Amino acid sequence: MDYLSRLPLFIRVAKMGSFAAVARELDMTPSAVSKQIQRLEGELGVRLFQRTTRKLALTEDGHRFFERSAALIEGLQLATDELRDRQGTVAGRLRISVPIALLDAGLAEIFAEFADQNPDLELQVEGAEHLVDMLDEGFDVAIRVGSLEDSSLVARQLAPSPMWVLASPDFVARHGVPDSPSDWAEAPLVAYTGNARKLFQFSRADEWVEQSYTGRIGGNHGAFLRQMAIQGLGFAILPSFLARDWLEQGQVVRLLADWTVQPERKIWAVYPHRQHLPSRVRALIDHLVEGFQRGVT
Repeated sequence: MDYLSRLPLFIRVAKMGSFAAVARELDMTPSAVSKQIQRLEGELGVRLFQRTTRKLALTEDGHRFFERSAALIEGLQLATDELRDRQGTVAGRLRISVPIALLDAGLAEIFAEFADQNPDLELQVEGAEHLVDMLDEGFDVAIRVGSLEDSSLVARQLAPSPMWVLASPDFVARHGVPDSPSDWAEAPLVAYTGNARKLFQFSRADEWVEQSYTGRIGGNHGAFLRQMAIQGLGFAILPSFLARDWLEQGQVVRLLADWTVQPERKIWAVYPHRQHLPSRVRALIDHLVEGFQRGVT
């Protein structure tokens, strides 16, 4: 009955529709995944997938088999998680998507602590600049910064993440200290490429200002934008967790500190809705909350 050991792999391939995607998730090669599926097909005596150079799709037999087996396999995995919960064991496999900037800012230390405290856990943390599709890409948890729009996910707030206006001392000497966001309307912005309009909203007490900026330099990585600001090539509006060390070192200064960049951002741990949350996910999120409270990032 070796085929039973291959059923979880079949379920993942059927859900993700790609040998390559499953291979990345499980740290295997696509050919190894393909061979396991071929063996399963040989053991069952049916063809489960139609394969072309551009597409992988379930056959009619494969679709019927998936509908019957998926609930059984997922139920078995749930029963295993419940048993581990009763034993207080954090074990199994946990795959997490994290913004690279947060890993660079100290979050990697929190994950290292968690891995060290739970030797039976298989931990896979992947840095990403894009917003991953958790279900399609097979992630158990994703760390996100900003506001949340996907109502199908459950979220727990980890920490606030205010946006700060930053510039080098030399830049401030050349452009002056702004009292209002509009004072720097003509100053160059080192812009995050996700904000194509370079339009920002600021609030202070009862005041509300919407201001657009211009600039010739942009990028999608916080460390790059921060370095451009340090070089005096423009001012930047970045999450506070990217700026603390550079502020302490005097390489940048914070401006408009009495203004709040809107909407206010937060750092979240999100995960797909489940009737029973595996103990490893719950334990990780509790550890992340504690780590942020200690000010690791």
